[in-house]
Formats: sequence, C-alpha cells, structure tokens
Amino acid sequence: MFTDDPVTPLHVETVIEVLRRLGSRKLTREALYGALQPNGIAGSQQQSKDSIRASIELELVNEKEGSELELTEAAKGRRSVRDCILEAIDKQVLCNVEIEYYFALFYSYMLGLDKGTGKRKRDEWVTAFNRDVFDNKKLTNQFNADKWSGLHRWFVYTGLGWYDPDGEFQCSPYHRVHRKLPEIFSGTHKLDDKSFMGRIATVCPELDGGAIFEQANRKRPAGIRKCTLGLSHTLINLHLDNVIKLHCSRDSSGWSLQEASPPNDGKTLLSDRIDFVELRKGAR
Repeated sequence: MFTDDPVTPLHVETVIEVLRRLGSRKLTREALYGALQPNGIAGSQQQSKDSIRASIELELVNEKEGSELELTEAAKGRRSVRDCILEAIDKQVLCNVEIEYYFALFYSYMLGLDKGTGKRKRDEWVTAFNRDVFDNKKLTNQFNADKWSGLHRWFVYTGLGWYDPDGEFQCSPYHRVHRKLPEIFSGTHKLDDKSFMGRIATVCPELDGGAIFEQANRKRPAGIRKCTLGLSHTLINLHLDNVIKLHCSRDSSGWSLQEASPPNDGKTLLSDRIDFVELRKGAR
C-alpha cells in the first residue's frame, strides 16, 4: 500500500473527502476513478485505484456489492479526515506488519540506530536494512529503493519524525506517542519507569522494546535500559510542553534518556534517568 504504489497522504484524504461530501449518495469504484482522475486527463487512473485500495485496507472505506463504495464508521463523524487516517494507521499499520510489511519495521530499524547512521543515500539504506534485519535473505517482496521512497512520503505525516535542513530524516515519534498517551496510561495518571516503558512497547510495538522494534534491531544489546535518541527527545519534549511530567531524581537508576542530553529544569528533571512518569491533568 505505502511502498509498492505511489499513494500519498493527500490522495487518501481526497478519497475520504469526496465520499464524505456525497453523504448518503452511492458511488461505484468506476465513478470515483472518473471523479478523481478523468480518463482524458489522467490516462490509466492508477493513482486513484491505488488510493481507493489504500483507503479500503485502512478500513476507512467499505466496498459493497456492485462495487459501491461507502465510508466506514471510522471515517465518519466530525473529526478531521487527517485524524481518521492517523487513527487507522496507528491501528492497522504501526501495530502490525500484515497490511504493510515494511512500514513499522523500517522505521524501527532507523530508530534503533540512534546517532550511528551518518548520511546514507537511498541505496545504502536499502542495503543496510536487508543485511541487518534479514541477513540478505531473498524475500518474495524484497525491500528496495522504491519502497524506501514510498515510506518517506508517510513518516512525517504520521508524526514519526522530521527532516533536518540537510534533508536527513530524524526519528522523533512525538505525535505518535502523544496520540497514544491515554492508552499508555490506561486510566491511571502515574507509572514507574518500568511500567511506562512496558506500556509503550505494548501500545506502540515499533518503539523501544516493542515486538516490531526487537525484530528490526536484533543486534541491539539486550537488557539495557536506555531509550533511543528519538524516544528520548520525544519524552523530553512532551515534558517541556507540559503534556507529561518526567520525575528524574539525582540518584535514579531507572531508564536513561542520556542519548538526548536532557536539560536540568531544577524541579523534577534533575538527571537523565526516569523514576516515574506522570500524565498532566488535562493533557490529551
């Protein structure tokens, strides 16, 4: 969906927007192809076909008998189209590898490298990923340069990082973690470092300690309680933005944020090791 076809976030948003505006009126696949890419203008209409298929795989659109398309409950309501798509990606793509095998897996691989990536070209990323994660085994749907490009269309949109002035992608899952905080804390407002990191690994398996992260980073030392650079920056920034409160005493032996060199705020952020994490009242 994201790596084999040139589907962009805007394409999927457009499909949902068109179906929303139609309300209860019915529209077939062929009619939607024509609305999005008229044959005389756009040739094969492949882009529209791929975008509709992606919307169906994300369970935002349902196809009824006669090729009629309708929005699922996940795409209805007053929420923005973007929020609906992000929720679907959280549920369908980042938590497993069934719909899009390489999306979360390649992101986890980048996240686990911390500062040790240097400036890699696209082909160098492909070579390193296939070597480090799959031992250069030949797969039916092998990761390649085109798939790499497809993924990068979505990483920023999904809230997994940003591009620096040199055009290098920096892993920083700030918005991904922010969206999932209610599920991470699961009704409580305070978790010790071990419980907090365990919940992150369960709710966001592509992040530190999660099943997908572990699959992508088999050579990362086991048992170390040190957050990746990307997650460290994310937790520090959520603290500075008053979304969570990190309690890091001077004598703490908890999970480390040292990769990001956290600032000492003179209050609760007194070291680079977490004692416990608090969800601030009213934070969403």
